Amino acid sequence: TVEGILAAFVLLGVWRRWSYGAALLVHVGSLLLFWGQLHDPWGVAIAGLPACGALISLYLLRDRDTWALDARLAR
Repeated sequence: TVEGILAAFVLLGVWRRWSYGAALLVHVGSLLLFWGQLHDPWGVAIAGLPACGALISLYLLRDRDTWALDARLAR
């Protein structure tokens, strides 16, 4: 339930600093659980690395996101 609410906050762009950061922490935490499988080219963890890069980019560029709901409400 918490991850579903967090996903909704990320999709809507609500409380971007906290929701994007929390999503990044949850994703990095799940990647660390599968760290031993990174050597397997067909493993689950290798598919999560690009998503981790996307979440890092999303967090770093959150102030430039003009389509987010809280950015639109601030205008």
